[in-house]
Amino acid sequence: MTSRLTRKEEDRRLRTLPPKAQLSLKVTRISLISETLLAAFWPALTLLLALLALAFSGLLERLDGWLHLGFLAASLAAFLWLAWRGAKRVRWPDPDATQRRTEAASGLPNRPLSGLLDEQVASPDDAVAEALYRRHRRRLRELLWNLGPAGPRPVLAKLDRFALLPLAALLFLVTLGAAGGDWWNRVSAAVTPAIIHSAAPPVSLEAWLDPPEYTNLAPIYLSATADETVVLPSGSRLIAQVEGLDSVPMLVIDQDRQAFDTLAPGLYRLEVALEQGTRLAIAEGDRDLAHWAISLLPDAAPTVAFSEDPSESDRKALVVPFQAEDDYGLETVTAELVLQEGKSEEPLTYVLAAPEGSSNQVAGENYQDLTAHPWAGLPVALTLVARDGREQEGRSETLQLVLPERTFLHPVAQELIELRRRLTVAPKARRPVARALERLVDAPEAFDHDLVAALGMIAAASRLERDKSEEAVEAVQGLLWETALRIEEGDVSLLVQELRDIQERLQEALDRGASEEEIEALLDELEEAMQRYLQAMREEMQRRMERGELPRQMPENSQLVPQESLQQMMEELRELNRAGARDLARQRLEQLQRLLENLQAQPFATPDPSAQETLEQMRALENMLRRQQELLDQSHRATQGQQEGQQPLSGNAAEQERLRRELGQMMRDLAQQLGEVPQNLGRAEQAMRRAGEALRGEDAEGAVQSQGEAVDQMRQSLSDLAQRLTPQMGPQQDGQGMAPLGGRRNETTDPLGREAGQGRIDTLEDIGIPDAGELTRAREILQELRQRRDDQNRPTQERDYIERLLDFF
Repeated sequence: MTSRLTRKEEDRRLRTLPPKAQLSLKVTRISLISETLLAAFWPALTLLLALLALAFSGLLERLDGWLHLGFLAASLAAFLWLAWRGAKRVRWPDPDATQRRTEAASGLPNRPLSGLLDEQVASPDDAVAEALYRRHRRRLRELLWNLGPAGPRPVLAKLDRFALLPLAALLFLVTLGAAGGDWWNRVSAAVTPAIIHSAAPPVSLEAWLDPPEYTNLAPIYLSATADETVVLPSGSRLIAQVEGLDSVPMLVIDQDRQAFDTLAPGLYRLEVALEQGTRLAIAEGDRDLAHWAISLLPDAAPTVAFSEDPSESDRKALVVPFQAEDDYGLETVTAELVLQEGKSEEPLTYVLAAPEGSSNQVAGENYQDLTAHPWAGLPVALTLVARDGREQEGRSETLQLVLPERTFLHPVAQELIELRRRLTVAPKARRPVARALERLVDAPEAFDHDLVAALGMIAAASRLERDKSEEAVEAVQGLLWETALRIEEGDVSLLVQELRDIQERLQEALDRGASEEEIEALLDELEEAMQRYLQAMREEMQRRMERGELPRQMPENSQLVPQESLQQMMEELRELNRAGARDLARQRLEQLQRLLENLQAQPFATPDPSAQETLEQMRALENMLRRQQELLDQSHRATQGQQEGQQPLSGNAAEQERLRRELGQMMRDLAQQLGEVPQNLGRAEQAMRRAGEALRGEDAEGAVQSQGEAVDQMRQSLSDLAQRLTPQMGPQQDGQGMAPLGGRRNETTDPLGREAGQGRIDTLEDIGIPDAGELTRAREILQELRQRRDDQNRPTQERDYIERLLDFF
């Protein structure tokens, strides 16, 4: 038997083995060491895992201080005794045991590792013995190809018959998962018993609720002793801060728990939005530091409705009475218009009210002039929409109505509006509209030789001919509208828009709480605009009377407002502004706006009975003219190839014949009233007869020509009847009309304070337009108009209007 080798000699002998055998021996030695350590220290490890599980669970920190200290001392003593006892049992494995364990695990008999590690004892000179020894070692090396490491044996099954170590390990993992990020604080609390309670730092807690900004409510401080239910809006933010705790507090909402954020040792903070729950608590472990019963009120959507049915003002503005409310505050109230008859255009929306601050209720009337919009006179669906601070939307019922459409009395203005409407119905029919505009320009006496109006019509015709884009039609429609307004009312239409703009600015200033000085300046501006508007309206009505035009009929709800009433309302607005009563000032402004919209200057006395009969006949003729125009439009669309899918032209023949018969009856009535039949009506009746024959024969071109002639003759008849009616109208009565604000009316000045005759627009003949062609004529007019625009002595409104016209070029 060989003597025990030293460690170095053993390592040297092991290095002679193949690498695979060396690795297997090392792994086997590790397995033997683990078996030895586990068998020696499993009681100490079991006790350690059990103590850590108690620390993670938070049970130890609930013990009384001295009991806590005694438990820690006993646990430490038990752990040290078990560790010392296990250390005594440790026996490190020797090389022979490692080799035998490896050989046995690999199933190699006769200990081949030992054979390889043995040294030859025969004489070196014995060749036979040397050969046998080498052959013996070669055979042993071949056996080592099957050599593998030995794994650890389950020694714990025999020693720990009650599975205490696995149970302690399971409790350790479960409690560690429950502790989460607070595990270190719980371990610290478990090993530091609170022996002197009075030394613990005081705990301070602050909590308050911040309602959403759109509610405009003040923050709510939460008292730790609150007994009543805290009512707050849904979405309010809880902000809480706790100081003086050793462990992280928890926010408990019903059954949900959320840990505070640690700002510093012992200082914790949390901010969270409250969307649901009935009970709110801040807890340390299972102990509530504070708790509250809460009631979260959801933010209801706003409501909006029509306070009355929509109507129209005397100036044809759409009047929408509305009322809206929200539980916390309204942002906007808008009107949404959708064109009917299966159209696919985007809705038209505009703001009715945009209250500032925390207005929970808003009501009033909104005046919106949509007569210039292409939808004027068409059926639409009107819906009111209210929105609150959370973009929640409330909608009213949908009403069906026809957008107010302005009625033009001047024949040329009527023709321009009809051409504008024709472009809406048939946007591609540009050439006929351009030719019609050129015919109007060639008869300047029909519109009092107004150079600006002539330029507007020339510009519209030129753009229709040269610009084929879709935007050109919209631009030309706007130009035709402004030109018609100028021909119909002169400067009155501009003054009406100016008056409305000032009223909107004043309403906006009152809503946002502008300064007293700013509102006072706007009131001065409003009063001056009213003076100019009333004076211009009076002068325009006088001009119409001189031209023999038919005065408008007074609406049933119209009233003549004395100067003193308007002046008194202006003074009340000033006093309310100085007193800071902005709500009352808004109401008074709405009343003033309502009066101005419905204002009617009536410079004529009531006509005698015969004149009244003539008025009724003229209104009937106007209705017939509109119906004849509709038939003309349908025939015109047929000539443009737009009649597909519609009834044939012969279907309109019956309506055409009905119109002709009605016209014949009117001619008989007028013959009795006037003693003769207007010749223009006779020509219109003959043109209608020819149009009916063309319709029955599906002759679109012939129908258009005859119907157009009938329209022209009926319009001329209206003008003739108006001239016949003028001598029958009485003179203006004192007190019937409207006097301008601020004093007596100066009969020798216009709204701008000029002497009569100053600032007159020259006629077309005064310019000397050469007979050269459209382009040359337009160039000459442009040059003249630019000179007038740059003339600072001309009225500002006239120069502004010319500037807008020049933009089309």
